[in-house]
Amino acid sequence: LLVKMPMGVAFMSSTSSCRLRAHCRKPSSFRSRSSSSQRVIRARSDGSDGSSAVISGFAYLSKAEIPSRIPRSDFMKQMFRWAVQEYESAAGRENYGLPMEVKAEESEEGEVTAIVVDVKGVTTLRAQMDDEEVQVFDTVSKDKEGNAIPAHSMGKTVYEQGRYFVISRIDTPIEADRKPTVRAMLENFGGAVNAYYAFGSPFSTDET
Repeated sequence: LLVKMPMGVAFMSSTSSCRLRAHCRKPSSFRSRSSSSQRVIRARSDGSDGSSAVISGFAYLSKAEIPSRIPRSDFMKQMFRWAVQEYESAAGRENYGLPMEVKAEESEEGEVTAIVVDVKGVTTLRAQMDDEEVQVFDTVSKDKEGNAIPAHSMGKTVYEQGRYFVISRIDTPIEADRKPTVRAMLENFGGAVNAYYAFGSPFSTDET
């Protein structure tokens, strides 16, 4: 059960179509933003493919590379708020026919580090950034020869932690009749990531 992620990024997926069509909202179309931002990646662990975000007892489902200019703190906070609204309690039951509970794991500083969705009696999903660091450039400077080079407006090297946003699930079997529900959840999770990238908020759509 692997789902293709929007943003033109390979959220690897099953080719099976979603049978919960009433609840599978089509992800908003990709919109590029003109920006001088570029990325330089440096691995902090062996999980350079995003696998560092999959904890013991969980199985990888999908990932999306998040552009360096997106602030990870705000991204994770908004994705958590979206997940609560989308999946939890009455909303989750109405949208997907199942009760769910959404929790955030936080750092000592109060930053959201992981989003955990307990799909009661079915599975548990976990979403978080991996352990890589991404160098951030937000402007263009010139070298001694006058050539344009990427730079940061603060005049120093700046990194954001996390190259990939990774979703995994607890490594236990899912009953066949529940797989379309989980697939719909993942597709809509992907749509929310795409909306954040395009509009700055997972709650935004082409119509808003």
